[in-house]
Amino acid sequence: MINTPPSFNTLGTLQASRETILNNVLRGTAIAGAVLILLSFSVTVSSNSLANWVILFVVIGIIGLIGLMAYHTEWPYNTRTAVLLGLLYLIGLQDAILVGLVGDARITFLLFSVLSILLLNRRMAYVLIVLALGTVFATAAFSTDLPKTPATIELYTTGSGWLISSLYIGVAGFVSITAVGKVLRDTQNALDNETSLLQNLADAKAQSEQRIASRIRALNTSNEISNAISNLLPPDELIRTVLEQIRVGFGYYHVQLYRLDPEGGYLYLMGSTGEHGSALLANKHKVAIGRGLVGHTAFTNAYTLVPNVQTSDRWLPNPLLPDTQAELTIPLRNDNKVQGVLDVQHNIVHGLTLDDVYVLQVIADQLAVALQNAGQYAQIQQRIQREVLLNELQNKIQSANTPQQVLAAAAQTLSHNFGGTRVDLIVGELADK
Repeated sequence: MINTPPSFNTLGTLQASRETILNNVLRGTAIAGAVLILLSFSVTVSSNSLANWVILFVVIGIIGLIGLMAYHTEWPYNTRTAVLLGLLYLIGLQDAILVGLVGDARITFLLFSVLSILLLNRRMAYVLIVLALGTVFATAAFSTDLPKTPATIELYTTGSGWLISSLYIGVAGFVSITAVGKVLRDTQNALDNETSLLQNLADAKAQSEQRIASRIRALNTSNEISNAISNLLPPDELIRTVLEQIRVGFGYYHVQLYRLDPEGGYLYLMGSTGEHGSALLANKHKVAIGRGLVGHTAFTNAYTLVPNVQTSDRWLPNPLLPDTQAELTIPLRNDNKVQGVLDVQHNIVHGLTLDDVYVLQVIADQLAVALQNAGQYAQIQQRIQREVLLNELQNKIQSANTPQQVLAAAAQTLSHNFGGTRVDLIVGELADK
């Protein structure tokens, strides 16, 4: 039987990996954002600047939205991705405008580019990377003309500002490394799955080729057997020829044929391959109906397949066939009545399958008809020979002129037709009563 190779959906695996990355990034950003809010709160209170308070409330709103998206995974993936990348871009743009490239805008745009590659398709990722690079170059070109508020300048010149910036860089690095690691693991798993799939496909192909070769061999063997059956050979020669063709053509260990004697209650061995088969025939081997696999098939009028004879309580070992590992018995039927049993044995465990059943059942049916026809043909030939003998004898008797010539013609004809057997004709007179 052919084993079905496992399959996997590459696009589905990639999308699942992207969703996992998105969920991890959102959760990590929400947690880090909460810490960032706590640190920014102390700075905002100490500076008591309206701009800082505005920035703090904006950050709280952004982190809150990210937290909602992190724990509402049923929201559409594309929507959550677009919101996350949009917020990152706006944060980077705002930081680039207010502070320039000395702030965290470079890291924000780097994280923006990395996540674009990981979360989006290749074409969209290229577009967003070009957008990020254009924004960075534009900021660098016009940085001298951008306004620098005292609050933002103070933020990056104080210890708290550097702490917040370090935290921001750490979060960005952690998110990037985690996401890239996830992609690499998923990619390796996908490669492993693909390798396994290719191996399974190769095994399936080899099995298919072997199966096709076996079918071709079975077809050729069936044709040869059909030719032998159609030649109207004598029964003994027909059985010997067909059994040997089955054994050689299919590569079986042993093949034999039994004839059913329903009145005597036994199946008698009619043909058997190899030297062991000759010994069994010489011993006039027979099996009782209902006993063993052969007898069971004759009793049930159905095939019996045992892929591993060691697991069958019905199997009867034969000391002349010690290498038998699998056995198949097929009924020979005429008008749905069992006439005999075809017994096939193999020296390989599970070497016999349902494929063998289908092919051998056809051969067994053909053989049953052929044996019946051969028997009828032999009877017809015997009747023809007797009629020829009688005609020949009658013609010679009619052409004889004396009683001695009649007796000589009769003796010669009988001796010739019975293979040189001596014939004595005794002529006497009947006593009168």
